[in-house]
Amino acid sequence: MQYSSFRTLQRVPKTRRGGALIASLIMATLLAGLGAGLVQVQTAITRRQMSAIDQTRAMYMAEAGLAEAFIALAQGKSGAIANANQPAKLGGGLFWVEATEGADGQVLLRCTGIIERAHATLESVVERSVSPFGRLGFFGLEEVVLRKGARVLADKDQPALVRSNGDVSLAPSIGGNLIEGRIIAGTNGLIAMGPGSSVSTGMEQARRAAVLPEILVPNLPQGNLQQALEPKHANIGPGGLDAEELEVDGGQEVRLIGPLVLALDTLEVEDGGSLLIDASAGPVIIHVRHELTMEEGSVWQHEAGSISDVSLFFHGTDPVDWKVKGVFRGAIVAIEQDWALTGELDFQGSIAVKSLELLADVQVRGSEEATNLIAGVPSVPTLVAWQFSDAPDAEILNCLTDPKNWLKQHQIEPVKSSSAAAESEVSLQYVTKDGAIGVYQGLPSEFDFSKASSVVQQVWMDGLIGEGQLGPPPAPLPSYASPVGNGSSSKDQEKNEGHGSHKKDGDDHKDHGAHPKHKHKQTGSKKQHGHDGDQKDSKKKHGHKDHKVNKHSNDD
Repeated sequence: MQYSSFRTLQRVPKTRRGGALIASLIMATLLAGLGAGLVQVQTAITRRQMSAIDQTRAMYMAEAGLAEAFIALAQGKSGAIANANQPAKLGGGLFWVEATEGADGQVLLRCTGIIERAHATLESVVERSVSPFGRLGFFGLEEVVLRKGARVLADKDQPALVRSNGDVSLAPSIGGNLIEGRIIAGTNGLIAMGPGSSVSTGMEQARRAAVLPEILVPNLPQGNLQQALEPKHANIGPGGLDAEELEVDGGQEVRLIGPLVLALDTLEVEDGGSLLIDASAGPVIIHVRHELTMEEGSVWQHEAGSISDVSLFFHGTDPVDWKVKGVFRGAIVAIEQDWALTGELDFQGSIAVKSLELLADVQVRGSEEATNLIAGVPSVPTLVAWQFSDAPDAEILNCLTDPKNWLKQHQIEPVKSSSAAAESEVSLQYVTKDGAIGVYQGLPSEFDFSKASSVVQQVWMDGLIGEGQLGPPPAPLPSYASPVGNGSSSKDQEKNEGHGSHKKDGDDHKDHGAHPKHKHKQTGSKKQHGHDGDQKDSKKKHGHKDHKVNKHSNDD
């Protein structure tokens, strides 16, 4: 007999009917939702951080674009780079620059930079051309001193400027020293004004010291000027020449006709001698390496040409004898020299020297023209102001995708930033290998720079800035790329290769643009005026060594 046992089924209490499971599910759901929310928050934070980083990078891209436009301006171009329809690429981003010509030679540059989907737009106002020397006015590196009655006058509406990296002193004067402009002393400099002195605009200390660029002697063909001068009248130029000396005797007139570039070991004008400057057809630029003597009674006379077309550069360290009278219109640069201006010279322009002294009752005048351009010195753009700007209305900024993908969809290839700035045509005046003046008009990239030993002047033919706009030379030009060395004198250079057309006696100058137009002066004329004909003995007497201009390739 089999027995079966059945356990009596019991009802589960209501408190144990899955309540814990439901609670667990609810908690799991809440935690999952909270986790999803945290993930979303973290993703949003990361996206916001990436957007901020991209926005910052876009601003840097816009700054880089402005720098590219600044360089383009320095090369004489308009400053515009690429455009919104075909931007330029740089690194991992895109940019384009719009240039708008303003008043008084100013240019408004607006650059939009793009990184991923972030973009930034910056604007800057730039003065197209400012001379690093002319903008300093009457400048003394160490000090400027105005003696009793000295006056510095303004040019039209352009206030005069007296500046130094050191002190500026105005001596007591009953009649009154007068500066129609302002004084800027060095960062630690003092401004000392005696009774009776006045300054019309104001006085201040510079926030930083003025830094001056190095001026290098240009590479020019060698020749001899002295033996080819007529006893009474002689014309030199146009052209370019490196010569040992130019000596103007008493009663003699020598006219320098531009465009002309001279590099001399010695420039001497005796009592009664006259140096006449004709810059009507182009600049007259004079570099003196060793000795500069303008004796009392000598004459410097500016006959024609603008103030910005005449420059005198002195590279030596020996004292300069500057007692010249007449009319000087232009710029003087002699950073190693103490220089004094006398009342017998009618001076207008700019001067940059080691220390500047305006003697009693001297009256000089500044030049608005020389502020922007000095012959022989590349002018550079100068930043006036900058700000953030609203983004332009461009399709590439309004697209919902990555701008690079948008460009691919429209089959647009960004241009390289190095070649994005449109080249402007240029009109060049340059010194050829044989010393003549050559002229070229066209794109700089199509010019054979091996033909030029030095560039005299360049005019940029850009439609945006107006035809005939003077501008600084572009970077590749070999204009001012031959530093002064410590080799032999320019007479020894005549034996160098590439100058076989110059005879040793200096008589053959037919191929030189800088040749005098009159017959040769008879040898021995120096002795007739009491001069020692042996130049080497003269140099030893003054403690000078022979000197050489190093030749450089066009790549320099």
